[in-house]
Amino acid sequence: MSGVATRKKERERMVFILCGAAGLRIGEALGIEIEKHIAPDFLTISIEQKARHCKIEKRLKTTSASRQVDLHPAIASILMKFAGERKTGVLFCTRNGKPLGSSCILRRRLHLALKQLGFINPLTGTHKAGHHAFRRFRNTHLRNRTECPEGLRRYWMGHADESMPISKRRWWRVRTV
Repeated sequence: MSGVATRKKERERMVFILCGAAGLRIGEALGIEIEKHIAPDFLTISIEQKARHCKIEKRLKTTSASRQVDLHPAIASILMKFAGERKTGVLFCTRNGKPLGSSCILRRRLHLALKQLGFINPLTGTHKAGHHAFRRFRNTHLRNRTECPEGLRRYWMGHADESMPISKRRWWRVRTV
């Protein structure tokens, strides 16, 4: 994480930092609108929509994905600096103001960064990793290195409640039961 968080290009660096620090899905991060989803002090982000194929969708992957994520003050400070004087619009946008495409971030930015860092994925033997690596980083950090309550961690990650019927859970959850 520390390697991709030092990228030269400010926009890609901020996407990587925010996704890793907040455990956001890439579409959730790319769908953040400054005036609607970021608290004035930048310490809380509301996840209410996502960007997909460079367009805003007013829905999320699951009902549990709608949440508020608290940011560390250091991350909030970096995010505030990145937003600068902008008070409206999509946080991560093109020159035309449209949301960035997630495949652009993955193929042109993340894979290149990981290759330059000499990262080798132990499962594939390549330098590639997916967007979900940022969510795994946040989840693992909260679970193993903090005393974050389980319920709060699950809420911040946008995971479903354990009382959800097993038939409605994602396949990866069923395999771990």
